[in-house]
Amino acid sequence: MKNIMKPFFLFIAEMLILLSQCNKLLADASNTEQVMINSQNPLSDLFHFPFQNNFNFGFDHKNQPQLLTNIQPIIPVKLNHDIKLVLRPILPVLYQVDTWRPKKHVFGLGDFNPELFFTTTKGSKIMWGVGPAFLFPTATSKQLGSGTWSAGPALGFVAMPTHWVLGFLTNNVWSFTKKKKKNSVNLCTFQPFVFYNFFKSWFIVSAPTITASWNSPTPNRWVVPAGGGIGHVCKISEQTLSISFQAYYNVLTTQNLGPTWTARFNLDFLFP
Repeated sequence: MKNIMKPFFLFIAEMLILLSQCNKLLADASNTEQVMINSQNPLSDLFHFPFQNNFNFGFDHKNQPQLLTNIQPIIPVKLNHDIKLVLRPILPVLYQVDTWRPKKHVFGLGDFNPELFFTTTKGSKIMWGVGPAFLFPTATSKQLGSGTWSAGPALGFVAMPTHWVLGFLTNNVWSFTKKKKKNSVNLCTFQPFVFYNFFKSWFIVSAPTITASWNSPTPNRWVVPAGGGIGHVCKISEQTLSISFQAYYNVLTTQNLGPTWTARFNLDFLFP
């Protein structure tokens, strides 16, 4: 427990320092509101590089937490006058208890999860995109990944009424290769998001990640978080950042392994 609480508190301190610097330089930021909205829209033309840090408490339903950092750049590529491709590769980095040797810990990469969305190049208050999603067995430890190659469809939807950014990203992947002693994959990921933007580039957000492992028995099938948090867009020197803190309680979680609640710190480097 102590091994992971130290980076948890260090990260809180670093976030507070960043926010204090942001507040000093906010007056110099230009067009911050539009950049903020584009950073919240996963189908926009904005290239940005989020680091999503999740501190999952009660991972083994006891006192052992898990640290999960998702490195997930969003890369828009214009294909022609009407269509663009939005690349959303996600690479998880994990640190958690060794479930086979509870007094040990395991650290490494999880399965690489690229998503691709084809969408319009024209700006609109309502956008949608569709494409493939993949799951590649890049995990550096058997406990951190599925061990199979998987693929399936992905869908994204965004609506942007005044002060709001609403929508979801979802995909379902199935394994198309299977190794011995490995379970096949049939995994649905649903990520709704709600942003409300208010004064001086602050916003409130709820963006839980809901998963359903259809091949698992009912007690180990669903993870359903509920919660939200607050964030801020600003500049430090010449770099535009979006910083947020969120907390989620898992209304449903898996019986064997799965956190009780999650503290999430999101640091997003924006390149308008």
